[in-house]
Amino acid sequence: RRAEEEADRHRHDHCRGPGQSFDNERATISPSNGAMSMAVTTVPLKVDMRGGTHIENVTKLVQDALAGAKAAAGIVTVFVKHTTASIMIIEDEPGIRADTKTFWDRTVPADPSWQHNQKNPGEDNGHSHLRGQLEGPSITIPFANGSLLLGTYDREGGLRYAGNVGTGFHHASL
Repeated sequence: RRAEEEADRHRHDHCRGPGQSFDNERATISPSNGAMSMAVTTVPLKVDMRGGTHIENVTKLVQDALAGAKAAAGIVTVFVKHTTASIMIIEDEPGIRADTKTFWDRTVPADPSWQHNQKNPGEDNGHSHLRGQLEGPSITIPFANGSLLLGTYDREGGLRYAGNVGTGFHHASL
């Protein structure tokens, strides 16, 4: 058992950012007043982004995290740890990807006059922060029989991540 735990911990080492620790990857929520307790597993996920309006399908990452947790039924929450990124469920097909990028560019365009850009020398990503505010940093998806309960077309690649250049750290809590 100890060797399995060490192998699992090593497998997630590449997902840690500077100064990040995931020593409590499995936590139990304490019961109060005789209530039942529930195990919560948090799994760090790493996504490399190319910037701009990059959309990345993370469905397989989340499904693999779910399989690794060996949970049969419940909910999974995917949380993005960055204010210029977001997570959403969309159909994975080229037309929707293009339409989503067009929507972002028309609704919240890159513009040097955004106050974030004006008041923070060297910053040019005010639009990314605003897009993240509109879309949100997390989603919650039910699962049963170890599988995410996504819609028919969403199963092909429903979870999306959009953000700036760099590595995005997500956390899937099961």
